Amino acid sequence: MPQLDMSVSVHGPLFQSGLPQAVIVDTLHGTALELVNEGEKAVDAQLYPGHGLITGHYRRSVHGEMTSTLHGKVHDSAVIFGPWLEGVGSRNQTTRFKGYAMFRNARQKLEG
Repeated sequence: MPQLDMSVSVHGPLFQSGLPQAVIVDTLHGTALELVNEGEKAVDAQLYPGHGLITGHYRRSVHGEMTSTLHGKVHDSAVIFGPWLEGVGSRNQTTRFKGYAMFRNARQKLEG
């Protein structure tokens, strides 16, 4: 299933200082939430007529959510043709269509 996972690790001298851990974790959680929202927008921006959008069903199934503190993901709600559209399905090996790589492109954008 195509998805983009994100997690944040906290370590180093900043986290051993006298700052309250809850404040730091809340701030990082907010940042991770912003990344999830940006990832969802990046995938959604690649779905337009002629490029993965015909009925809008797949576009409506792409969601970003926080799975726990500092962990989030952008996924396609397990749509059956999602791997084929992304280009990681078994049918992509035997057809000319190699996929749109929407999640891969969104990940590269977020990593930048």
